Amino acid sequence: MYAANNIIQNCQSHGVAVGPDASYCDLRNNIIQDNGCEGIWCGASKTTSRVFIKENNIGNNGLCGISLNGGHCDIDGNRLFENWCWGIMLKSKTTCKITSNDIFKNKCGAIRIGINYSGKVYIDANTVHNHSGPFLHLEASAGSERKIDWMRHFLRKLGMPEDEVAMYSAAPIVTDRNVLHDNNTGQQHPSDKVEDFFKICSYCQRSHGSVKACVKCRRAYYCNKTCQEQHWKRHKTICKILQGNYSIVVHMKDTQKLGNFCHTFDSRLKGIGTARFIIKLQSGDEYSHYNPQSQLVLYDKSTVLDVTFENAELYHLIMECGVLGKNQLTSKKIFCWASYEDQGHKLRIYTDNLPPYQEW
Repeated sequence: MYAANNIIQNCQSHGVAVGPDASYCDLRNNIIQDNGCEGIWCGASKTTSRVFIKENNIGNNGLCGISLNGGHCDIDGNRLFENWCWGIMLKSKTTCKITSNDIFKNKCGAIRIGINYSGKVYIDANTVHNHSGPFLHLEASAGSERKIDWMRHFLRKLGMPEDEVAMYSAAPIVTDRNVLHDNNTGQQHPSDKVEDFFKICSYCQRSHGSVKACVKCRRAYYCNKTCQEQHWKRHKTICKILQGNYSIVVHMKDTQKLGNFCHTFDSRLKGIGTARFIIKLQSGDEYSHYNPQSQLVLYDKSTVLDVTFENAELYHLIMECGVLGKNQLTSKKIFCWASYEDQGHKLRIYTDNLPPYQEW
């Protein structure tokens, strides 16, 4: 397959899907944006498969910009930005050259290498910047011993060679010609995530001579009406938070105690009243596509407060401004100030300023 100079946009699933039996695929100079899942998904498991991804604009997709699951791939000269998970994710014996790309502002980080066995990865001359997560994450383990044993048994049944049943990842070759800055920035306030100093378009991430500000928050900028309309479905929920002293009220009757039990509060609990305390907010399932109706988890250090609920504004706050959770995959977390109101029937979460990052 050869695909060049296309606009691949607003697909419900992947922008481009390369199947497991593909032998050759060349993607060049395409705009691949706003698709529901991966911008480019490649499951070319044949060791002879060759995929070339060159000089594309890959941004604002619902999972990763590029996801590779085997085969040989050259990723060169692309712009990968504002994807909802990682810029590039690869695993499952993928051999890959990642060269001369501009990778920036992806929600979880730039490049993630999962369990990749003997797959060889070469990373050279990329510009990687402005991520709350890392430039490069290398997965060292497949999880618990029980999970690892099950996976080994499964791989043996598939006929994998014994040296590939042992789950590991060969270390990538990373040259000193990569330009890295402002990665692993950690938890940030929403206003710090909006690039208004250079006034670049918040959607296509290009610098233009004339841009117009969002009339509501005055912090997001757009080069034309089309970019503004495309970005609005994500910007509208964070727009309110950018407008100043803003807080979000969660009605406790709309939450559930973890384990599907209703959670009620005694008015004598510490914190009920005007006193502010710190809460942790976490996004829900690992590796789920963009979904503002996802279940969120909220708890305090004592776990007296420990509930799940839905809230589109807080979902965006976590994913835009939070940091990766323990698994370093896609689930994210953020710490906020909160206080009880109405004798514990409401919880007000403040977004005007964030507390210092916590270790719990």
